[in-house]
Amino acid sequence: MSAAGTSPPSASIHRLVRANNAVWAAMYYDELVDTDDYQLTYMADADAGYYNCAQAVSRSGPDVLAAVEAFYAARGLPPAVYLDPESAPGLRAQLAAAGYAEIPGEAENCHLLDLRGPAPDGSPPEAALRLPVERVRAVRLAGPDDPLFPAFIDVDGTSNELPDAVRRKLAQNLRARRLPGVEVHCFLALVDGVPVSSRVVGFCDGCALYAEGGTLPAYRRLGLYAFLMLHGLAFARGRGARFAFQTAATSAHSNPAALKLGFQRVCTRSYWRRSPV
Repeated sequence: MSAAGTSPPSASIHRLVRANNAVWAAMYYDELVDTDDYQLTYMADADAGYYNCAQAVSRSGPDVLAAVEAFYAARGLPPAVYLDPESAPGLRAQLAAAGYAEIPGEAENCHLLDLRGPAPDGSPPEAALRLPVERVRAVRLAGPDDPLFPAFIDVDGTSNELPDAVRRKLAQNLRARRLPGVEVHCFLALVDGVPVSSRVVGFCDGCALYAEGGTLPAYRRLGLYAFLMLHGLAFARGRGARFAFQTAATSAHSNPAALKLGFQRVCTRSYWRRSPV
């Protein structure tokens, strides 16, 4: 679905999802299986179902579902599948018949912004702030050797309530993992010199993927989330990205924020999981 009164930009949802998963593989996943018919994502120590599920499933059939189920059974997990408007016809009925149930709490909105034209609003990122501009500074980290990298991990982990195991995985992968065709850039917002808000922007297949971001509780509602989003969009345009893409839980506060920045909700993905026998 698209935002009221607008038409969604022209882009394949599955192509965007695949690019998004490539960035998440650089950050989190322990495994990413990429086939013509689907992707399978796996992360040990995951604290949410979306880390471990089949995505971009473009073909249905017993062999596809058998492959999904065998993969997750080998890792001690119940099989799960995301459905979206480009999913194979008949897949929903196949899942229901096989004992899968929709888990509303794992549903995700997909937001898309077309970057190929001129920026819709010439306002600088500082216009989003609700505190004096001179108190705030945006920094793009030079990489894992940047002196602010530990602060980035702390702010991102704290603001997103990441378990310690997931936080360590993020730090380790950003330091050491390099995947072909994938870039990951980390941003921080500093208030009075203190790091308080984070943003990750990944690049893959000509798209900018808004993979993660958050603000420490004491600094929320000050416009810092939008401030870093706008910095990221300017950076993406400068690098020639065609689209910006973001997924978010349907209950996340980032949904209205993305719409205010010009993103359109192009679909809501439903999450289906088979209960253990």
